Amino acid sequence: MVSREDYLLKEVEHFAPYSKFDQSTPRDERLSQQVDAVIKDYERMGYDTPAISSMSQEIEDIASARVSEHDKQVQLVGAIKEQFTYPDKELGPDTEAMRIWVSEHINEIKQTESHHPYFSALADLADHTAFQKSEDYVPAADRFAHYMKDTIGEEAFNELDRQTQGIMTTINKMSSFVDRVEDFNLRARMSIEIGELMGQVAELRPYDAELQPFTVEDFRYTNEFAPFHFDGDAGRVGEEWKGAKAEIIERTQAIGINPDLFLERFQASHLSINTAVSLGTSMEWKAEDYIEAQIHFASEGNRNAEKLGVRAVDELHEFASAKICQMSKELVEERGGQFFYLRHGDAGHSL
Repeated sequence: MVSREDYLLKEVEHFAPYSKFDQSTPRDERLSQQVDAVIKDYERMGYDTPAISSMSQEIEDIASARVSEHDKQVQLVGAIKEQFTYPDKELGPDTEAMRIWVSEHINEIKQTESHHPYFSALADLADHTAFQKSEDYVPAADRFAHYMKDTIGEEAFNELDRQTQGIMTTINKMSSFVDRVEDFNLRARMSIEIGELMGQVAELRPYDAELQPFTVEDFRYTNEFAPFHFDGDAGRVGEEWKGAKAEIIERTQAIGINPDLFLERFQASHLSINTAVSLGTSMEWKAEDYIEAQIHFASEGNRNAEKLGVRAVDELHEFASAKICQMSKELVEERGGQFFYLRHGDAGHSL
């Protein structure tokens, strides 16, 4: 799978104005190409041959400025590529330096609308938030559609869009069936696997914002945590789990959520090579729990049932995932193993 950085670098090079011209040729040849390009621009604007001839010096100045601009673009992209090719082993790419380079580059170059996709890809690559918040920023979804149409052709892109939309229709029909499954373990496994299918389609539809959370792993919900390992453990962790499990059950019942269904989400084994659940799936689980909790608080006559439900569910999910994650670490360490997902720290998900 292509990394985000590799894809953004491809975008940068694709949208960079210099990409339309062979940069390996001598400067004089590139200058001649730019003179021809500027003349064509003037012809499109309605200038006739005598008028264009009278502007020869202006045309040459514009062409020379473009060649110099392209040289700067090539240098910048080369420097950024080097950051990702040979990053600091401990710190990784120098994102602060890249932000400064991109900021200076954007401010230095005289912008036209054609620069905006190029600048936007650079801004995403270097986390340049100022440009990302500007009116000139072109969203990643729009750039992807543009990039794909340029790469495979508009007709092929439209056909891909049509086919993936058809796949999504089928997946949505499968999703509507999941809530009717009475076996909680099977229901959890089905929702996880459907989320993975959505993630695969999302990679072909990055312009579909609703699908993108399914491409992100949420390490708070993973079958690596496997609470069922705790139930059969006779050691210290097993004893601690009894108390933690009882508290989770008490908390879920107190806000109207089925504890068996809730716990199955953490221990449902599934067929994917991915160990963690997608963020899109865990968001759907939370949304389901919000509704159940809000109904519960409303039935008790609480006027703030909506806010109470959201807060209670957030606290429940945070408590349960933190407990299970920590106890999984202790269990694996107790058995002399390693807990792989700890290297993600407390970020919660892979974003």
